Amino acid sequence: MNKKRGRRRKKRHKTDLEEVVANFVPCGRCSFFLSGYRTLHGQERLAEMAGESEGHWLALDWDHQTRLLVQKSYGNRLDVSHYYIDSRCPECQRRFVFRESEREGEPDTFCIELKRQ
Repeated sequence: MNKKRGRRRKKRHKTDLEEVVANFVPCGRCSFFLSGYRTLHGQERLAEMAGESEGHWLALDWDHQTRLLVQKSYGNRLDVSHYYIDSRCPECQRRFVFRESEREGEPDTFCIELKRQ
């Protein structure tokens, strides 16, 4: 009996908002950041982004308010002239990355690591 084995597709790990929040709670700075982000951009938008996450990184909207929130949360001085930042939370070592878009009109990207506690 010769059975053809189908290729197994990896299931994409979907992360819901409750899981993201629980992931950020153990760190004071990260929970401050997430609470501030939720206040600025809304619960629905954060839930949408959590649903799009594949389990390792949370991609968030980047704007002037988010930049100021990152500065206040993590103590990093983010000048407008920076086009790439790769840094970590001083408390829990959660990594976050900002990358300015190479093309005008495309959104800049900001991702923060989802650490499994």
